[in-house]
Amino acid sequence: AVQSPLVNWEDLQWAVEDFRNLKASLCEMVERELRDLCAQDAGDREGLAVKIFQRWENWGKSNLRHCVYPQNGTCSAHTDYGLVTLQYSTGPGLQILRDDTPTWLSLDSPRGCALLMAGDSMERLTNGVVKAVQHRVCMDSMDEERSSVTSPEKFDCRSLEGARQSHILFLAPSADTLVAPLQCQLRHDGTDLAAVRYGDWHRAKVNLAFGPCIAAQR
Repeated sequence: AVQSPLVNWEDLQWAVEDFRNLKASLCEMVERELRDLCAQDAGDREGLAVKIFQRWENWGKSNLRHCVYPQNGTCSAHTDYGLVTLQYSTGPGLQILRDDTPTWLSLDSPRGCALLMAGDSMERLTNGVVKAVQHRVCMDSMDEERSSVTSPEKFDCRSLEGARQSHILFLAPSADTLVAPLQCQLRHDGTDLAAVRYGDWHRAKVNLAFGPCIAAQR
């Protein structure tokens, strides 16, 4: 929609520019950190490692989302589909699952800072060395005096009382990009993760989360 000539953003054009600038900054940071690790990969030109090293990846499935959670709002446990997720939130509620114990930990960023979390594609690219972060949102109950919200259907997103807002950038490869373990991370012991085309992975995850009708639309 950002690039479509059929969409006229008018007075919301600033949102498009902010998305482009934020995406460009995150792409530059991520590619800079990964480029040396991708240097040994000289195989498939559609492979993510090759495209990162050659600066060919355009991160075509990336998207920006703004979420508003009312009092006692939730988001069920999941991992994100792409390479990394950048999240800035106005309040607590985000929880992550520790790998070594079945314990949910609150993860609140310092004021003015954002969180960067690994997604499924990062886990596959690093052959499981960097795990996709399983996370959820679980809002704590607030004092009645702080909010007039008594049920989700009465929530007005124009009022920040009793709400948590999250501005989230999902950095994801293009649909035709092949996500495979880096050469430097291969173990050759039968446990290496299989390569997958990102569009297929994205469609499968959407199908699991929302059903086949939504997956077909995306």
